[in-house]
Amino acid sequence: MNMRKWLAPLTLLTVAAQPLLAQDRQGFFLSATVQGYSFSQDFADEVGVKSASLVIVPLAYQLAASRTLSFDVYSAFARGDVKTGTETHTLQGFVDTRVRATLSVAPWASVTAALNLPTGKASHDQNEGVVAAALSTELLGFREALWGTGFGATTGIATAWKAGPSTGIGFGASYRLASEFEPSADTAFKYTPGNEVRLRFALDQNIGTSKLTLGATFQNYSDDQIDGRNLFAPGNRWRGDLAYSFRAGPTSTWTLFATDVWRENGDVSLQVVDPAGNPLRDSTFTAGQQNMAVAGIAGGLRLANGFDLRPSADVRLLTRNSGDSEGWMASIGTELPMRRGSIDWVPSCRFSYGGLEGSTDTRHAFIGGEVGLTVRF
Repeated sequence: MNMRKWLAPLTLLTVAAQPLLAQDRQGFFLSATVQGYSFSQDFADEVGVKSASLVIVPLAYQLAASRTLSFDVYSAFARGDVKTGTETHTLQGFVDTRVRATLSVAPWASVTAALNLPTGKASHDQNEGVVAAALSTELLGFREALWGTGFGATTGIATAWKAGPSTGIGFGASYRLASEFEPSADTAFKYTPGNEVRLRFALDQNIGTSKLTLGATFQNYSDDQIDGRNLFAPGNRWRGDLAYSFRAGPTSTWTLFATDVWRENGDVSLQVVDPAGNPLRDSTFTAGQQNMAVAGIAGGLRLANGFDLRPSADVRLLTRNSGDSEGWMASIGTELPMRRGSIDWVPSCRFSYGGLEGSTDTRHAFIGGEVGLTVRF
């Protein structure tokens, strides 16, 4: 079931499509982020994982080729480490490359086409699989869990319009087509993730100098397959978003936000074999529901000498029908964007504390966070 978590969408639809010609026609982005968590001894005794960390160096390039056409490319080098007992498991290399083109077909409508190019390491051995499994824990929010997912293509549309002097409505839709790849370097089989349909609706309402934004997203997937045989029929996913932005003074703005992501039950089909490896029958069981709720606040403060401060804090809660891997996490952090000449520098840091269940109902403490630096040329 963690495979579904790894399949990040290639295109993030915006429901308020803007004209594509910006002040800067092109930009190159380079960043480096270190994320890590240390788990209590009780959790290490129960699950076997003492710590997990990720170092990721993304590279991105954006180009506005004309007033109506833009391109962007993303790739990254990543290294994940998971310590279990006296062993340290490592997974490292380049991730898949994502290429996207966006065409503005009207002032408030755009069409997007994207490709996922399989430049990353999709096949993992047993030690690398330990890292991928630990980094895919949804509560922790690691920026990368699986380095490669095979070739894929996504198409999408987005549009927005005014429904009154202070109300805006937006709609987006996308379809992602996935292809097979071999996730295991130790066992020869081909895994084909299901194709995805995503629909997004949003509503903006100005309230004086403040703004209220509501959003709803629906995701549907076709069946995942192994060697052409159905493996997992994922349940639908629903997401709701709420944000309220307001000014707290002449040099500060704040946003209160809340998000809830609910995954319905899914069906898992496994093949039962005899001791000689001959298939006997298929066995089907239900994968339980899951819900992730996030709430927090983010701000923007203008400081002296051209410095800005972007503090944020949030709390997330993960619940599952199965009960395992449930937990909570509270985080606080900030960014400090600054410009020196034609280069933007954005250092950031974040501290997190929470509790996570293993195979029992006991929640064990963990502590961690991240530090990063983004540079835009």
